[in-house]
Amino acid sequence: MTLLADIVASAIRLAKPAEGWRARPYLCPAGVWTQGYGSTKGVKPTNPPWSPAHGEAVLSAEMTDFARAMLTYSPTLKAQPGDVGGAIADFVFNLGPTAYKASTLRRRIDTGEWDDVPYQLSRWVFGGGRKLPGLVKRRKAEGDQVTAARSAARTAAGPAAPLDPREALRRELIGMLERGDDPVEVLLAALRARPAS
Repeated sequence: MTLLADIVASAIRLAKPAEGWRARPYLCPAGVWTQGYGSTKGVKPTNPPWSPAHGEAVLSAEMTDFARAMLTYSPTLKAQPGDVGGAIADFVFNLGPTAYKASTLRRRIDTGEWDDVPYQLSRWVFGGGRKLPGLVKRRKAEGDQVTAARSAARTAAGPAAPLDPREALRRELIGMLERGDDPVEVLLAALRARPAS
């Protein structure tokens, strides 16, 4: 199997239970016409019902397109296990490539700040202006899959080199700011971490 095929298969394993199956078109909580396993492309309220086989074919084709877009925006994912790419491809399938391209999630992935990826995923849980339990569950599943796949890859690769202390501090401070911590507290944390001269 190629990396793209691994990513698509992994993403579909996440998407199918999260989306559920609907043969007929329906309005999703965000007000978008949807059909099958969460497909929106070309869906109109007058579409005839789909067979499960057709729905799976559409899902596979769309997921492949979304995975390709994801890899274009984040080529660093090509060096990650397929399940990492699968979790992010499921996110891109659900939210769209434009949202992913502009997201802090993408920036964290591109800079290798993997410890922050589950948190960044967990921020995307609103649809139609309200927090949706299904999206909370889906983002957790994606985050858990990223963490598990990276942990398995690290175990297989052996111990990692320690992170430069300045880089670790930079990542911690950026994370504090993005979580909405008080900028004064962030500055004080930076000053406390500075070595005495």
